[in-house]
Amino acid sequence: MKHGKETFTSPDYARQPIDAFAREWLLSLQSRPRPVSPQTVTKYEKSLRSYLRSVEAAGEEPVLANLTKASVDRWVSQQRFRGLAAEGIASRLASLKAFTRSYLWREAEVTTYDVLEKVQRPKAPEVAKPMLDEAERAAIFDAFADGGYEDTRNDALVAVLLASFLRLGAVLSVTVEDVGRAGGQFVVVEKGGAEKPVQLGPQALKKVRRWLRVRRAAEGVDALWTTAAGTPLTVNGAQAFFTRLKKRSGVGRVHAHLFRHTAGQGALLKGATPGEVQDLLGHKSSAMTRRYTQTVRARVAATNMPKYALV
Repeated sequence: MKHGKETFTSPDYARQPIDAFAREWLLSLQSRPRPVSPQTVTKYEKSLRSYLRSVEAAGEEPVLANLTKASVDRWVSQQRFRGLAAEGIASRLASLKAFTRSYLWREAEVTTYDVLEKVQRPKAPEVAKPMLDEAERAAIFDAFADGGYEDTRNDALVAVLLASFLRLGAVLSVTVEDVGRAGGQFVVVEKGGAEKPVQLGPQALKKVRRWLRVRRAAEGVDALWTTAAGTPLTVNGAQAFFTRLKKRSGVGRVHAHLFRHTAGQGALLKGATPGEVQDLLGHKSSAMTRRYTQTVRARVAATNMPKYALV
């Protein structure tokens, strides 16, 4: 359905390029008191560009007048036809809906309502990633046995990922001053701008201290994780390390987020309640926690059967 004359706060907006407002939005996200993480901004940008390519491929002008439910439904259908994962489609659609609702309608006041309000987000299937088992975790840490500069850093980085229940972006944002060397306490800004306190255990903290003894930093660099040149380790740099780690460790399914899944499932196996796991992971809803722990919930339930059985 095309937009009516009441859709925009000024008739001129209908002919304005979507891309121009998208750029304004992405810049605003980075200039807030609590900036949105670079990874999230990149995700938003890629999602918007994917949608704009779809609009242009259909022979339509990429202007606000053509930002309609019909064009979005077509874009989603194209992604499904290409065999893209439902989870990825849902994430890209959520990015576009955030743009129309949070920015065009509420912040910039370009529209008089959310133009994509009637677009339903596809429900991604509950597919949990099986945790890295004990042998796989041992093989990963064994891959750092050489003890060089990057091995010492990566040994500590993986330990912190497993011990903190954090996403990679949050771990990479930690500075040297953030980490309490005595107690391993620090606070990070997580996805969505929420602050999350972290307490490292003795083993992870020991690896961090070992790393701090060899860490190099160029002038003005306060990032905890640095390259051999002393520059901050980026998300792309960390992802490249995980790619190499697959070959070195022999664990072919290694990737950063799998450590977070492993931490959550491991906590459940060690006796944490679902509510505690939700808090450890920083999830806003229990539904997301259930997705992370799906593969071990049945095992935990079976173990608990004699405890709760009436006979």
